[in-house]
Amino acid sequence: MHNSDIFFTIGICSFKRPQYLSESINSVLSNKYQNFEIIISDDCSPNIEEIKKALKPFKNHKKIKIFFQEKNLGWSNNRNFIKDKAKGDYLIIIGDDDLFLPHSLSSLNTEIRKNPKKDLYLFGFELIDENGKKINSFYSPEYYNFNYKDYGIVKRILKADHFPFWFFHPLTLCMNTKNMHDISFNKDAGIGDDYLFLYDSIFNKKEFSIIPKKLFKWRKIQEKSKESFTNISSFSINNIVSRNSILSIIRDYRIEDKNLSNYIHNQDFENEFLLKSILTAEIPSNIIYDEFGQDLYDKFISYKKVNSKFIKTIERIIDYITFTRLKGLRTATIFTLEKLKYKFIF
Repeated sequence: MHNSDIFFTIGICSFKRPQYLSESINSVLSNKYQNFEIIISDDCSPNIEEIKKALKPFKNHKKIKIFFQEKNLGWSNNRNFIKDKAKGDYLIIIGDDDLFLPHSLSSLNTEIRKNPKKDLYLFGFELIDENGKKINSFYSPEYYNFNYKDYGIVKRILKADHFPFWFFHPLTLCMNTKNMHDISFNKDAGIGDDYLFLYDSIFNKKEFSIIPKKLFKWRKIQEKSKESFTNISSFSINNIVSRNSILSIIRDYRIEDKNLSNYIHNQDFENEFLLKSILTAEIPSNIIYDEFGQDLYDKFISYKKVNSKFIKTIERIIDYITFTRLKGLRTATIFTLEKLKYKFIF
């Protein structure tokens, strides 16, 4: 092993999913690159005995540290717990049902050594269902290095539309542990704390690199049960609640860059970041009124009069192709063919 080889920490957030946990751990252990530690933090799962049974084979593994939280920390603080415990030069946090590829760490080691001094390395992923079957894949058509001054990329990321998911996963990223000590996951952002972590990194002038490769598998449950439809509806509402909270949080920031500060306070940004999401999620207007009050309801009704889900979908595709050009057109075609093959609309 070279002296310049990187020591990674892989954090696994565990909660209520013992059926996937062993597979997730083994996907990391089976990597060709072996200079890493694994930190597993179970967030006080109600089925703790099943979790402990799944973890028993790894109890004495020299690369693995296991923590059982005595009380539920919540998704954000469990990630912060892992972040604080990490000893690696770089940290990657995954869910307990996500999977590494055999070359994930060797690829990241090569990319970081080739393009050092970045605080965050972002990369694509393969979307899989509950049975591990490939649904789709998303990754950048080319390399992008950027910071807060690169407004073309940054403003697209802030809108949280086709950026970031068509280019990289906003949660599973590779961070320099020393340089990222000042950024934490904020529970006030709800399920969008990964987005806010990304935004905070931008506003704090961190350096980014987007790697045009798929480096892990992200699981998304597809079973069509009554419970799953309820969960999808709940997720849509929680997504809007999170976006509304994030909008309030970042508008309270004192952002040094006036261009970005003016941008997030503009009504056009609120339209793209929040109102478009309500429209595309097809949440009934009366629910918006009940959940968020008169002001947001009035804004949404005005926005809906001159916009539609179809128009916004076309605008999204046009902007993606405008930004990425021919390389993006090629990857978009691959994404579409994969989607059709699985017969699932993402």
